[in-house]
Amino acid sequence: MEKLLLNIASKYNSFEIVQEKIIRGKHQKDILLINKDKKQLCYAELKSNLNLDTEKSKVTIKKCLEVYEELKILYPNYIIKWNL
Repeated sequence: MEKLLLNIASKYNSFEIVQEKIIRGKHQKDILLINKDKKQLCYAELKSNLNLDTEKSKVTIKKCLEVYEELKILYPNYIIKWNL
């Protein structure tokens, strides 16, 4: 599902898929797209279960915020939008 959404997102707008190496101990990002011309970054975590249990939802939100902070350091001049 992630691959399908990535392909759709990159095909119908000016964003490119960011390919990241898998590094042990670092958060993996479900979707990470970049528009270098407009200096925009789009990060999303995808969940198929809309009724996340309380503990899982807290962990997922914490992960999103941590990834957002990492992206601010890696892409200091970019507008970063994230979604869950």
